[in-house]
Amino acid sequence: MKGLNPFMFLPSISLLNGLIAWWKMDEESGTRINANNPYSHNLADNNAIGFAAGKQGNAASFAGGGVNNWLQAPHHSSFVMADYPFTVAGWLYPLVGGDTTAAIIRKGTPGSLSGEWGMNRTSAGVVTFIVRTAANTTPSVATAGGTATNSAWHFIIGEHDPATDLISCELNRAAIGTAALSGGSYVGTNVLNLGGASGGTVEYKGLMDEFAVWRRLLTTEEKDQLYNAGAGMTYPLS
Repeated sequence: MKGLNPFMFLPSISLLNGLIAWWKMDEESGTRINANNPYSHNLADNNAIGFAAGKQGNAASFAGGGVNNWLQAPHHSSFVMADYPFTVAGWLYPLVGGDTTAAIIRKGTPGSLSGEWGMNRTSAGVVTFIVRTAANTTPSVATAGGTATNSAWHFIIGEHDPATDLISCELNRAAIGTAALSGGSYVGTNVLNLGGASGGTVEYKGLMDEFAVWRRLLTTEEKDQLYNAGAGMTYPLS
């Protein structure tokens, strides 16, 4: 029927399987709650993260520009990628003025020794998934998933598939990049940051919404459902 969302009747309960955290980013200030389990993996607010209209409800608004502006969760083994199947996904709305290499989400600094994994946006707008090797060697492994232009929403996915020894990065269910990663990622005790890191040198400027982490790979159907023809979706998923 005309006007119906083609994904609205698909079962979504499977997306709860292996789900570690889902941050809706609906809060106007303060801690951003993990909707999947409000008692763990909440994101603490560093230096007054704002809000704005999001892809679904509100979004977290990051000021960028070296003001030490980010969200942070303590280290937890659930966010250690190691050699497990692993997926991170969410929505970005970049704005002009972020740092040259802006941190989207990262556990430590994967480009440096003892970092673990993360997603960045380069000065050219390219979204990358970067992983520190299990042996903690230089260089780390990175793959690019496409260009996230300013003032537009983009859906990003980073994955690690231990069965194929690949990491992948994709943008808007279209541009997909892969890179070989044998043995998985470095196992560390780094905190999890969204939007920046201590020191204020990698700060993202723009909005983030509906970010989630799974300890498994998602199916093609599940990724399509999350993207929802560009409309996105929010928690609860059933």
